[in-house]
Amino acid sequence: MAVAEYFRTAWAGKVRIDRYEIINPQVVTDGAMAVLSYNLVNYIHAPDGSERVATRWNSTQVYRRTADQWKVVHVHWSFGRSPSIRLLTI
Repeated sequence: MAVAEYFRTAWAGKVRIDRYEIINPQVVTDGAMAVLSYNLVNYIHAPDGSERVATRWNSTQVYRRTADQWKVVHVHWSFGRSPSIRLLTI
C-alpha cells in the first residue's frame, strides 16, 4: 500500500502519453500460470504538433489463476532499445 500511495501522490497527473502501441504481444500458459510479454512504444506530441517516440519499454508479466480469477504475481519492465543507440561489435 505504501508503494501504491507513493506513485499516486508523486506521479499522478505528471506523466503524459498521447498514444501508445503494444507490439509483439505473446502469451504462454501452463495450467494455472501465464506469462505475457510485449514491447511498448509511447508517443507524445511536440509543441509544433508533430508526434515523436517518447519511450520504449519491454514488459513481462506473470499471472496465476486462483479460483476463477487471473492475478498478477510478478511484473518486470526494462528500457527498450532506442533507435539512437548503436550497438558496438567487438
